[in-house]
Amino acid sequence: MKKKPFPHLLILAVVMFFMVPVLAFAASVPDTGQTQSYTNTFGEDSDYTCNPHSYTDIGYGVVMDNVTGLEWQQAKAPDIYTWQQANDYCANFGIKPYSNFGIKAYTKLL
Repeated sequence: MKKKPFPHLLILAVVMFFMVPVLAFAASVPDTGQTQSYTNTFGEDSDYTCNPHSYTDIGYGVVMDNVTGLEWQQAKAPDIYTWQQANDYCANFGIKPYSNFGIKAYTKLL
């Protein structure tokens, strides 16, 4: 009697269902930069280095995060803003050729 491949394929499908999103998300998470270990327990942030901080000055006062692909204003904003004021500041940022600066939603920063 032939064995049916169904159970093996089902197990593979379940593993892939959980692993693919994990691997895709982990690839874009920047390293914390934590180097000091405060315990003798292995597995803390300081024990791993992945996706170290890396930035490129692309000109026009803009810096690109090479890990996440996000682009940031290079200079500090001149004031403290409410949410609406910050949105207005980004909307009027005016660095050519960029016109789509804005505050990222909390979920996009995760």
